[in-house]
Amino acid sequence: MCTFSKILCPFFLALQIAFLCAVPVFSQEEEMRGAPAEPADAQETRAQIALLEKLQPNFPDRGAILYNLAALHQHLGETLEVTELLKQCIALGEGFL
Repeated sequence: MCTFSKILCPFFLALQIAFLCAVPVFSQEEEMRGAPAEPADAQETRAQIALLEKLQPNFPDRGAILYNLAALHQHLGETLEVTELLKQCIALGEGFL
């Protein structure tokens, strides 16, 4: 066996090991792309949101309604709605947040 193959064999072995270790990392990156899936109870959560929105005009504690709506929207991953609802909740100055 020549010295050339003594040097290259460990190099190629190390290269193969590095490649095999990197494959799961690349596949995880691809799985993380795109919009996240809705939770399993998304339909129930949307029904709760609809109920709170229906009760909102007549409910005396508007801060509580806004906060709970924000929590439900966050459960669904709807961050923009959460931010707007929490801003409204804070603006009431009821000490809810």
